[in-house]
Amino acid sequence: MVKKTLIVVVLILSHQFCFSQNTDKNFIKDFTLLIDTSGTPEFDSILPVGFSFQTENGKTKNIQSFTNEYADAFDIHTENCKFINGFIHYDVNEVYKNGHKIKCEIAPKDNPSFKKSFLISIPYLVSFKIYYDIKIIAKPGTRIPLNIEAIYSNKKVYTSEQKNENGLLNLNNFSLSVFNKPLSNATIAIPDIPENFHEYIPLTAKYKLDTILTNNLNIPLDYNSTYTLHFNGKNGITGKKGLNGIGNEDYNGKDGQNGEDGQTGRNGRDVKIIIKSIINKKDTLLKILVLTDSSIYRFILNTKKGRLIIHCKGGNGGDGGKGGNGSDGFDASTNHNAGHGGNAGNGGYGGEGGNGGMVITYSDSIAFKFLDIILLQNKGGRGGIGGIGGKGGKGGYQDCGSEACNTNGYNGAQGFNGTYGYSPEPFNYILPKSHIDELFEIHKKK
Repeated sequence: MVKKTLIVVVLILSHQFCFSQNTDKNFIKDFTLLIDTSGTPEFDSILPVGFSFQTENGKTKNIQSFTNEYADAFDIHTENCKFINGFIHYDVNEVYKNGHKIKCEIAPKDNPSFKKSFLISIPYLVSFKIYYDIKIIAKPGTRIPLNIEAIYSNKKVYTSEQKNENGLLNLNNFSLSVFNKPLSNATIAIPDIPENFHEYIPLTAKYKLDTILTNNLNIPLDYNSTYTLHFNGKNGITGKKGLNGIGNEDYNGKDGQNGEDGQTGRNGRDVKIIIKSIINKKDTLLKILVLTDSSIYRFILNTKKGRLIIHCKGGNGGDGGKGGNGSDGFDASTNHNAGHGGNAGNGGYGGEGGNGGMVITYSDSIAFKFLDIILLQNKGGRGGIGGIGGKGGKGGYQDCGSEACNTNGYNGAQGFNGTYGYSPEPFNYILPKSHIDELFEIHKKK
């Protein structure tokens, strides 16, 4: 809670008058207003008003609320404010234009000549600062809520942070800008992929009621994150299972179908990487462009802790489908197995693994020394596993006595496994820095 401070404004006058309300007709020697100035203009633009009067017999009476019950006995005239039922209501902008002052003239109705003037000083902002939670690391992709701490002329300190007991400050009274562009709300959203290198984020805040009051804050940017890009080829689809043999013909079972071959895995996407070194005061940073056939990605990394992982592996080949089973030989008239069993289908071949993507880097001589912070994963995909052969159908006992003279169908053979895709070695080219700058400029326009 804000502890209230009462400032007593006193003018000693030699006149006397008779106060007609609640004074037992004692003559009033003097009176003054009791003004609570413990608040700040932005909060409510209202000041509670009380008054104190002294009678000739030496007694003093304080009225904490100058309500209509008492105010009706006075003529009250105000400038740049209104007196309503014990409160002064004022416009913050008007008060600031008038040097943070409110003027009131008060006179008893039964003694108009006994008039007193009061010049009330409204607390005003004298300084402020922007701040943020220093536990938040300012790195690409981060959102940083901002707050303001302000000091007023009455020595009160307030903040815009709601969880704080003094968190009453209204951020709407401040204009915020970042890189000289207005900030629509009090949160900085750092892009996931920065276009340009900045050592820090420059913030400026101005107090709307008095634009001379400003505060600047530079938030250092962190480029030590790890990023991962995925350009892997898709895996091949597994082959369908061969259909089983159904029914029989002349007592013999029917053959099962071969399993379907697995599909070939897709190749990983080819990638070009353009790398430019940035020499900072403390560290060496890399500005990186990653180009594919359809996309551009931008990164800035500190060579000490930043990392970029690029996956452009070939997709795995699809597994071969299982061979269909042969049906049993059967004699419907005797309801027994008869004839030869159907042969099973062979398993489908596994699909070939896709090739890894081709990676080409272009860098200046300094950036070339730090290529190890870019981790490449461009292996060829695994070949698919050949499908399992189906099972042959059972033969029968037709006209063979107690032993089967009709053979079972052959089991299907397993399909061949697919081969691994090709894993290409990356090509690294060192170019003059001017050529690297030209490449960055070309892709900046796209």
